[in-house]
Amino acid sequence: MGQHIFIQSEQVMGEIRERLERLRLPADAIATVMAIVDSRGHPPAAPAPPALTHAEIARSFYKSSLKRTIYLGEKLGADMAWNMLLDLFAASEEGRSVCVSSLCIASGGPPTTALRHLHKMHDMALVRRAADQRDGRRIWVETTEETQAMMRRLIEEFCVPPPAKA
Repeated sequence: MGQHIFIQSEQVMGEIRERLERLRLPADAIATVMAIVDSRGHPPAAPAPPALTHAEIARSFYKSSLKRTIYLGEKLGADMAWNMLLDLFAASEEGRSVCVSSLCIASGGPPTTALRHLHKMHDMALVRRAADQRDGRRIWVETTEETQAMMRRLIEEFCVPPPAKA
């Protein structure tokens, strides 16, 4: 168990290939085995997990924020403006639009408080609002380009592993 075979000779490598070919294995199977043998007995590294998109990371942060509110209660756990920005960021990355009522739900708090946060974010030029051309009762909200870039940088900074300890 755990033994590594170190193959030093090209002649031995050729003999292994010939024996595999005599077994009539598919070419890709032979290539895989030869790669393992050629790695001097060390198995190839496992493939890296698929990279998450910025939107998927933002959705994960959003879910964590909601869980924090469930465990700590609204007064300690709620961060409505952050939840709203995460939802808007992820929606923009996914090419989706968000209306005010959906954004209020995404905030995780009372609608009136969410609307106050939305007005503050609008006044701070973090978001912009636009009337729905087909339904005058609905208003769309989106992050500005600057806010989208800021959120992307924040997510990247949050996801960078800490430096190794010396």
